[in-house]
Amino acid sequence: MRSIRLPRRVTVLVAAGFLTLGAVVGLNAGTASAAPVTNPSCPLKNFCMWQDANFGKNFNTTHYFYDYNNVVHNQWVFVGNNANDQASSFYANKAFTTDIGKDFIDAHTAPNQWACVLGGHSRPDLSNERWPDGSGMNDTISSIFLWESSGQGGCPEVF
Repeated sequence: MRSIRLPRRVTVLVAAGFLTLGAVVGLNAGTASAAPVTNPSCPLKNFCMWQDANFGKNFNTTHYFYDYNNVVHNQWVFVGNNANDQASSFYANKAFTTDIGKDFIDAHTAPNQWACVLGGHSRPDLSNERWPDGSGMNDTISSIFLWESSGQGGCPEVF
């Protein structure tokens, strides 16, 4: 097999294309992570949250995994006592959208307190992110909703 070396400017154009794609799919402007993350330790088909920013790489590696195969789909699920109001970063290493809720809510009844994380997307630091009601998102996630097919169900905010 023969390898091909691309000129440096082609590589830059390809990278710019990924950043443009990130903007098109609904990422908030000004956030640090426009492209899907490839290095956090989050198994395939999982939604993962870390207690610390940067996917727990600073000092604390406390993390919470929600396996698509082991968590109820298409309904709100409490994240558990240990993970409740602890997340400072997250990664959706799965194909479909995961909804995140500020409180343990049911059937999208609190329109300003939930948001959608598209499959393959992440946020390395929630300290500057906001819920649709304007309140800070860091250390406030209490529930998740794992979609078993594509869709966002009228999501008020998309990441």
